[in-house]
This record gives sequence, structure tokens and C-alpha cells, in this order.
Amino acid sequence: MPNKFEVDPLATKAYTFAHGETLFTHMKMIHNQLSFFGIRYEGFVVSPRKALASNDWSRYEKLVDHHGVKNLSTSGACTVLAIRASTALEKDHPSKYDFKMYNVGRHRICRCLKTFVVIDSTSRNGAEIVPPGKEWPYGNNTFVWNANGHIKKTTAKGEPKKWISFEEGLATCLWEIAETVDLITLFRLTNEYGKRWTEALLWWVIDDDSHHSFAAKYLVLERKRGDENPQRVKAVEALVDSDDKLNSPKRRELWEADDCRLIHEHIWKALVKKYGFPVLKQGKKPDSYKGH
Repeated sequence: MPNKFEVDPLATKAYTFAHGETLFTHMKMIHNQLSFFGIRYEGFVVSPRKALASNDWSRYEKLVDHHGVKNLSTSGACTVLAIRASTALEKDHPSKYDFKMYNVGRHRICRCLKTFVVIDSTSRNGAEIVPPGKEWPYGNNTFVWNANGHIKKTTAKGEPKKWISFEEGLATCLWEIAETVDLITLFRLTNEYGKRWTEALLWWVIDDDSHHSFAAKYLVLERKRGDENPQRVKAVEALVDSDDKLNSPKRRELWEADDCRLIHEHIWKALVKKYGFPVLKQGKKPDSYKGH
């Protein structure tokens, strides 16, 4: 099916570069919360959601104000990629681009008020041009911008909403990660021809212990996305160090960036200290895991 939106080549190049220079990871975002809120890793791995549940919105605003947008945008989730690509375009082409950030339901994107270009970390086509009045789908929802750059869900009542600041976007992202504690690291790569892809997924599942029993705590490692029978514990280095495709950044370099490896080791050591050494098994869920 043909793409319903035109693509901005210049913005797509910046989007592709941002895609390949950073991990999609929650590691540093969790670490920043633990450090700022004074929570030790040993306590975090016992009940991660409970450890972060007592922090209200104002504390996340203070966290972002303390670290600053630049320091919080070295690695991270959707919000970080949108910030990196849009700020790079504004820096190199200040008269052409003027990006604003929008919250589209647990997901942040940027859209240019001048060119109508959208930077969306989930886009397979690149930086699409979405003019005012044209419906833009994301997930199960559809959004539309007006001439002032305000956004509205097509099924929602009321007036369109204004954009949010980068600071609010980062605070929202941190808040959402604290709710789910999805400790995901996904390696995003590019090549010299502008192709983007993802591979090698590391996913910590650390549920809250109850007063009567230990909860599921394990590490899933998928060499390729969609692996139905991945190893749950193995040498992370073997996953990280395998050869990359032509002219793409090494996974090892991405893994070392922004202390991602060190934070992973903090989690690993805290779990070993509390629960003992892990064992190697196959599959996405442990034998005792019942799900929700």
C-alpha cells in the first residue's frame, strides 16, 4: 500500500541518524530516578513498582530540571529520539524548522510548525509531512492538527490541545516508565544507504515480591525480534559483540554509551546478592510465571 504522506528527505536523514546513534533503552532513565530519589538497587529489585510509586509528578519535574534536557536525551525511549532529531534539524536549519512536542497517548512525537514534518520513532517511512487538517494515525487512534499547530484526537470532544515542552515530555516519559518498570534495551542500527532496523533485545522482567513469596525475576535476550523461544539468561556480551551490518555503529559502542552496561550490571549484581545466581532456561516466561 503506498504511503499516504510525503516524506521530507532532509528531516528523514536526521531521523535516521538519531535512530542509529542511540539505543532504545530505559536503563539510564531508571538509574536517574533511583539516584535522584535515593533508592538503592538492592531495594529496587525486590519491588520496583513499589519503590517508585510514592513519587508524585512534581518530583519528576524537579528531576528533569536538575539534569536538564540535554543530559536526559543521551539515550532513552521515543521522547529522546524525537528531541535529538528535531533539535539537530533546528540547529542546522534554524530558518526552516520549528519543532514542537506532542503527547499522543503514552508516546511523544515532534512536529514542525513550518514544514509540518513529524518525527516519530515508530515511523517506518521516515519524517512524514502531515499538513493541518489531514488525519494522522497512531496506534488505534487518529489525530489531526489545526493551522495553529494544536492537536486533537478525532474521536475526542473539546478543543484541540497545545504542544508540550521537552521538559514535560521527558517528565511524562519517566513517569510512565516508573509505572510499568519495563526495563527494555533495543539496539537500533542504520547503514550508509539510510536503512533503519532493530535487533538484539534485552528485557529485564522484575515483578514485585509479596509478603509471602518471591515474584518472577528474569532476563530475556532475543538476538532477533520476534524470537518465540529466546534464552532467558546468557552471556550478554555474546549478544552485544556479534558482527553488525555494513557501516552501522557497533552494538558494543551503543551498549557502553550512557552507562547502559554499568546499569545492567548494577541490576544483575543486586539480583544475585538478594536471590542467588541465575540459571539458563529457554522461553519468554519462567515455569512458575502465571501472567496477568
